[in-house]
Amino acid sequence: MRGSRRYNIRKVGCAAVVITDKQSKKVKVEELAFLIKDNLPCKHLVLSMEEALINFLQDDTRLDGELELEPMNPYNRLLMHRLADIFGFSHHSVGEGDERHLILKHCSETSIPSIFVSDLLWHYDDVQFPMNIDVLRRKEVQPGLRENSATESSHERKTTPFTSRERIFFRDECETGLVQQRPQNDPMVARRMITHALGHRIKSTNHELSAQGIMKCMDIM
Repeated sequence: MRGSRRYNIRKVGCAAVVITDKQSKKVKVEELAFLIKDNLPCKHLVLSMEEALINFLQDDTRLDGELELEPMNPYNRLLMHRLADIFGFSHHSVGEGDERHLILKHCSETSIPSIFVSDLLWHYDDVQFPMNIDVLRRKEVQPGLRENSATESSHERKTTPFTSRERIFFRDECETGLVQQRPQNDPMVARRMITHALGHRIKSTNHELSAQGIMKCMDIM
């Protein structure tokens, strides 16, 4: 004959949610694991006691088995009450002051849970173990943008000398007062500029032509 099964009923709003003992124990395990995950002494206490309770239930199958814990502070006793409840022990505190401790009794509802606190703590440790290291990374650029940047940099390197040279010449001309607006499409101006640049040669050529003309005239005469 199959034994009776217990259910816990919780109200959520106007609806009643039925939670089985297995689900209820899982919630209790999750709550206890989350409570001690960042407290190393409490974590060690709960894990050690969990292993001791498992060994106790595997070795002692008597329904009247009893386990007396060592004296501990109120907070640790609270953790042990929660752990004993997960295993289904009947538990209570006895003694006074620093001698107060827990007594756990095996009963019909006592059993090894399907999920352990250690399982969830290992999960928390796996998530939290990687250390947060601040690494200064260079700004990531997409390949296309990186190529464009390289092309632009090369173009800037090529054009910079010309730009600088033009800037220097323009500054020198401004300082000497030689900067004037020059018409671009005036042939007379262009001719005067060429004549000015080659004036000495043109003068000498004209002188030679004049001398040659005089000699020809003298020969004719």
